[in-house]
Amino acid sequence: MVMISVVMAVLNRKDLVGQAISSVINQSYDDWELIIVDGGSTDGTLDIIKRYAALGYCTLMTCIRQKLLNMWLRYLAKIASWTFCVRVRY
Repeated sequence: MVMISVVMAVLNRKDLVGQAISSVINQSYDDWELIIVDGGSTDGTLDIIKRYAALGYCTLMTCIRQKLLNMWLRYLAKIASWTFCVRVRY
């Protein structure tokens, strides 16, 4: 079985981030990791992500500026050995 890495970029989406994380958790495929890159949220998004991270569901990376978020995503794409990469925007 191939491990799936899900990379989620988020900025001030407390209204949707819990639903998005739950969507990954509830998949029938079991071999996955969830990496969330936050672009400096100030609306409570981080609190929600930290609750899931404390339970072991995801890894949180934070950036203080939106420009750094794009830099993180490019870095992750560079070091990964992914066969497929899909970016989904909400």
